[in-house]
Amino acid sequence: MFDRSRAFIYVCAPLEEVLAAQSSWLRRFGYRPRATPLPAGYQGTSGVELRELIVRESTAAEGFHTLAVEDVQNVLFFAYALSQAMPKAAVLVSRAYKYGDWCFKAYLDRDCLVKVGDDPDHELSWLTLPLTPDRVAEVAGKLAPRNAAFERFLGSVAKGQAEPEALRSALELPPLTEGFAELRDRGSAGRYVLFVASDSPLWR
Repeated sequence: MFDRSRAFIYVCAPLEEVLAAQSSWLRRFGYRPRATPLPAGYQGTSGVELRELIVRESTAAEGFHTLAVEDVQNVLFFAYALSQAMPKAAVLVSRAYKYGDWCFKAYLDRDCLVKVGDDPDHELSWLTLPLTPDRVAEVAGKLAPRNAAFERFLGSVAKGQAEPEALRSALELPPLTEGFAELRDRGSAGRYVLFVASDSPLWR
């Protein structure tokens, strides 16, 4: 159980490609990037007016860049869209609703290779098959080659024993405990990226 909702996407690809893909996805739905900060205290006129992200670049050669995503509800659609745009890149997504269970998925080449949790796979046109022990080494080699800790994590997935902290530790990810508002307000978690709906009064 989690005391706050939060969602993160992790992508192993050049950062400029990741940023271009996420921009393309949001523009498809009528959002435009905004470079200037929001007016002090601005909350948005609706739940869909603002789309905010915090991007944290990995310094490792084969590391995963982290995108903290404000839109928790649609983060799986967002992550799968990134996989479609970058089929050779491993795209992982971690989501937890307040007081809910953890959901984790891993995409590669437009396919979902790993799923933790009972999400109904609405972003896909099929249901994800459970990861079985005999496929752990193969899938780990595709998503994070030469990473024994990640392979052990996938082994725990196959046994139904996966924990968020094991994922974080295996891939040396930032902590998974903070919600988006906390990360944004702290100001030191990464690069803040803002997209605003094209019909927002902010453009007038």
